Amino acid sequence: MANTAEQKLTWQKALQDVCNQEGLTPTYELLSDRRGGRTAWSAKVIIGSREMGIAQALSARFWYDGQYAQNAFEDVAEVALNLLKKSKAGQTMQNVQPVQSIQFSDMQYTVSR
Repeated sequence: MANTAEQKLTWQKALQDVCNQEGLTPTYELLSDRRGGRTAWSAKVIIGSREMGIAQALSARFWYDGQYAQNAFEDVAEVALNLLKKSKAGQTMQNVQPVQSIQFSDMQYTVSR
């Protein structure tokens, strides 16, 4: 019998599946903010398409304690997935800007116009 953790569909996995279908690339970034003697953690994801020359940066809704930093990735993936579902339902993505150049992880992609 498979482990239940392996069977669980995460928001990150669901977002990756939708992005694969739509030809988009999600790139995650972990953010930190020093607050007194502790550090709070959050995340953002940039969803982009090299072919279309667009990118959308989205932030997690909440900040988390270090032991729960993984929740920040799940939070931002949920935000992004809900936005993509709305977009697919006929609503437009807000704040989508055409870009000339955007940094994806360690690779640079440039869109010529």
